[in-house]
Amino acid sequence: MSPRRKLEVILKQLHSAREDPSAPASFDLLRQVLAHDVSHAVAKAADLIRDFECHAFTADLTAAFHRFMENPTRSDKACRAKIAVSAALCALGADAPEVYLLGIRHRQMEPVFGGSIDTAPTLRANSAAGLVGINHRQAPERLADLLADSEPATRAGAIQAMALSGDGVYSPLLRYKARIGDPEIPVLGECLTALLQIERDAALPFVSDFIDTSSRAIAEAALLALGESRCAGAFPILKDWWTANPGSVMQRTALVAIAMLRHDAAFGFLLGLITDADLATAIDAVEALALYKADPAMLDRVQRSAADRPRLSPAIAQAFRSTVR
Repeated sequence: MSPRRKLEVILKQLHSAREDPSAPASFDLLRQVLAHDVSHAVAKAADLIRDFECHAFTADLTAAFHRFMENPTRSDKACRAKIAVSAALCALGADAPEVYLLGIRHRQMEPVFGGSIDTAPTLRANSAAGLVGINHRQAPERLADLLADSEPATRAGAIQAMALSGDGVYSPLLRYKARIGDPEIPVLGECLTALLQIERDAALPFVSDFIDTSSRAIAEAALLALGESRCAGAFPILKDWWTANPGSVMQRTALVAIAMLRHDAAFGFLLGLITDADLATAIDAVEALALYKADPAMLDRVQRSAADRPRLSPAIAQAFRSTVR
């Protein structure tokens, strides 16, 4: 049987195992595949173990990881297996510091047209989450290193791991990183979001400073971070900014951020705009509340607020209909 055909058979067997991953035959298959030398097959097995939270395979996953760290560019192109294995170990909450400490430092340069590319950024991010998950003593220093990583996916992953920890030990790092900035605005946005997740209301003044900047992209990232925080104290900040900046190109973003708060006061403010504000603002409020188009109760509230206008504008009706598509 050719290697390609053999891989096709294995993948088909793994697909069948998803129907009952706890069956003895499925367990045997997964162990056999994890010992395989084809990285793509091992990655698929690790994905299945992660999805179904099969805790019995921690040792097999760890062994597979170490095997693919040997001559990694030949044994595991694109880091497929190592990325999937590290993700599975993290999801299982596995105490595998040797994997995470190796993975967080690993760079795998592979040839591409005109040069080479690092295929391990996600592996480093997964490993950061793993160290945080087991509260490893080296986690703060290792994650601090990743804040200066050359790859945005790794920097963002490290910040997300800090946020998930909920540990104030990371606050100074995040504040410093936010102040010096990042070439990628989404990474800076992750930084502001993480601070709010860790510090809650205590971070509101710090994050609010980033709204008043010459960079629209940074200001919008700060607005959305405030909305995503769901902090009660974020509502007056967003509302006051929206009121004080009529005609700003970021007013729609501010309304979306207010909708993201999921607070009754925030919803009441937006529904009031649908009823009483000028037509353009009312439409912006309807579109902000489209975040909840799958919620029948919210759709009913939007419809009733629109109906309370002295004359229901066709444009308002069209904006409302767009929320239910």
